[in-house]
Amino acid sequence: MRRPHFGGFEFRRPTRLRAAPARQARRGYSVNQRCHNTSDAKEALQPALSRLRCALQFLTMLQTVLAQAQTAAPQAMPGGGIGSFFVPLIFIFIIMYFVMIRPQKKRQQLQQNLIASLKTGDRVVTNAGIHGLISNVKEKTVLVKVADNVKIEMDKSAITNVLKEG
Repeated sequence: MRRPHFGGFEFRRPTRLRAAPARQARRGYSVNQRCHNTSDAKEALQPALSRLRCALQFLTMLQTVLAQAQTAAPQAMPGGGIGSFFVPLIFIFIIMYFVMIRPQKKRQQLQQNLIASLKTGDRVVTNAGIHGLISNVKEKTVLVKVADNVKIEMDKSAITNVLKEG
């Protein structure tokens, strides 16, 4: 008699568990008395084999479904991709160049031109605020006359401003 199948699964009533072979041996049964020939052993294994077949059918069906399932397309980034990150960053660097780097380079160029044009007799102001008259120009230093009989030798880079002679 065949039991009904629903969706590949066989529904059965729960069977009562039998005593373990060790317990049966204590009660006087031998293990071979239960299945004394191969046809009885096959009949005893039929329920387990049918459950295995059902499980194998289910796993095969599940594997087929999963193999045919398509993966979802990758989601687009909410900000619009990688360009939306780099474009503002580039604009920030351009603004920083015009606000910070370019004016500093102009000041350095003006300072180098000022140092290159120093000559004896120019009235200068140093970065320490000392006013004086250049009395001698050397390769890297100048001799500045601050007062009568007071001369200071300093680097050319210490000169910040040349005063107009008037």
